[in-house]
Amino acid sequence: MVWADTGGLDADKDAQLAKKSQNPISKTINLPFEYEHNLQYGPFHRPEYELRAKPITLFTLNKNWDLYLRTIIPLMNVPSTTMPNVYNAGPGDINPNFYFSPTPVSDFHWGLGPGFMIPTATNPNLGAGKWSIGPAAVVVYSPRQWVIGFLASNLWSVGGVKSRPSYNQLSFQYFINYNFKHGWYLATSSTNLANWGENSSNRWTVPLGGGIGRAFHIGKQGFDCSFQTYYNIKRPHTGNEVWSLQLSFSLLFPQ
Repeated sequence: MVWADTGGLDADKDAQLAKKSQNPISKTINLPFEYEHNLQYGPFHRPEYELRAKPITLFTLNKNWDLYLRTIIPLMNVPSTTMPNVYNAGPGDINPNFYFSPTPVSDFHWGLGPGFMIPTATNPNLGAGKWSIGPAAVVVYSPRQWVIGFLASNLWSVGGVKSRPSYNQLSFQYFINYNFKHGWYLATSSTNLANWGENSSNRWTVPLGGGIGRAFHIGKQGFDCSFQTYYNIKRPHTGNEVWSLQLSFSLLFPQ
C-alpha cells in the first residue's frame, strides 16, 4: 500500500486524525476514556473493572517549546483479596505527567518532565496512599502510516500515610500503530509495570496483545474508538490471572 506524499493525507482527514490521536504529544487536545475489564483478578478469580479518563492538554510556551499535561484519573471496582464476594469501588490515585517538548521538525518527537501521583483514592485498596514524584518521558516516531513510541515514568513516594508501604514503581507503555486509509488502524499499547518494592518473582506485570480501531469525524468533531485485548505473560501473584479487555473512546480537538 502506498500513501502518497502529496495529497494522500489531505484527501483522508480521518487518517490524519488517527495519527494525531495516537501521538500523546501532537498538537491536538485529546480527551480519551479507557475502560478495562480484567477477567480473573486476585486469588478468587473475580472480574475487576476500571474506567480511566486520560485528558491531554497542550500549552504553547514559545515558538520553540511546548508543555503537554497528560493526566490519568481512574474510577475503580476491585475485588477484595481476602473476601470472595466483596468489592471496593471508587476513585483511585490521580497521576499527572508533564512533558516539556521542542516543536517537532521531523517525524521524531520527544518530551521530558516530572510525573506525580496524588493520593486521591477514597479506599485504601484503590490507591497507594502516598504522594509520589519522579521523572517522566515520551518518545514518538511517526513515519508515513506508522506511529511508534513509548511513555515511561518511575515514581517514588515522598509523603503520605506513614503506615502504608513506600511506593517505587516503573511504568513503561510502548505503542505501535499501523494506519490504513479512512481512519482504520491496528494497534498494540502494552503497559508494563515493575513494583521495585516486591521480590523479583512478584514484581512485574507484562501484557501482550493488541486490537483494532478507527478515527472518524461527525461534522467537525473528531472521535477515536478502539478495542484491544491482552494476556499477562508475567504478573504478580495477586494480579490479573488471565485476560483483560480494553475499550477506548476519545474526543479530539485538533489545533
